[in-house]
Amino acid sequence: MRRSSYGFIAIAVALLFIPLSLKPADTLPLQIPDVAFWRMVTGFSEEAGSFRFQYMSNEREFAALIPELKKSTKPGGVYLGVGPEQNFSYIAALRPRIAFIFDIRRENMLEHLIYKAVFEMSPTRVEFVSRLFSRRTPAGLSDKSTVSELFQAFGRVPGDAQLFTQNLEAIKDLLVKNRRFLLTSQDQSEVDGVYRTFFNAGPGFPYPGRNFGAFFGGSYADLMTARDDDGEPRSYLAGEDSFQFLRDIERRNLIVP
Repeated sequence: MRRSSYGFIAIAVALLFIPLSLKPADTLPLQIPDVAFWRMVTGFSEEAGSFRFQYMSNEREFAALIPELKKSTKPGGVYLGVGPEQNFSYIAALRPRIAFIFDIRRENMLEHLIYKAVFEMSPTRVEFVSRLFSRRTPAGLSDKSTVSELFQAFGRVPGDAQLFTQNLEAIKDLLVKNRRFLLTSQDQSEVDGVYRTFFNAGPGFPYPGRNFGAFFGGSYADLMTARDDDGEPRSYLAGEDSFQFLRDIERRNLIVP
């Protein structure tokens, strides 16, 4: 994406973020019950469209947009987004009360449910990255580690098949048994496939979209370590505070895919 596109994207995201001044705080929920959450996920959804599926964002320039977006929005509003993980970085920066993720692809919703489960099961960024990619945690990492240290360390660790199997079972148990989301057998098969892609590719390799190559030839690690024009890391895993904000609203069912 060329730098000349920054302004358009910034305006689009800003328009989709409804500021608190337009919506009284007491009309926004503090938590959504599981039944209501699933009713929203299914009730707001149309029949899935056919479009190429990408496992991660191609928005490598998101870090440069976030400082401007923070200047033009207020915390506590409603966030509307589209696509995969780049929404977490915007949400962590803008701090809405509730977020809705739209996408033509049902696989995107299922990928967000995988993220939801991994967030909920992971008290720290270190445990989150370990679960997301099914890698054993390297020695020396802590909640004080930088995002670069995090991905450099995990980038040297091979995938663990036993850990993958355990994690996948735990993810589906949380979604189906604990949260009681009514995932079909096809949905669960898609969850298996998406999560296996994360396991097979790992944090340091490009994520291909289904039936086509990666947009920018980068990796998940590249996106997570992206910096703004002042050299500040801006991804949702750049700091523990951002991660904990996301984990909290995921646990309260306030990110609705």
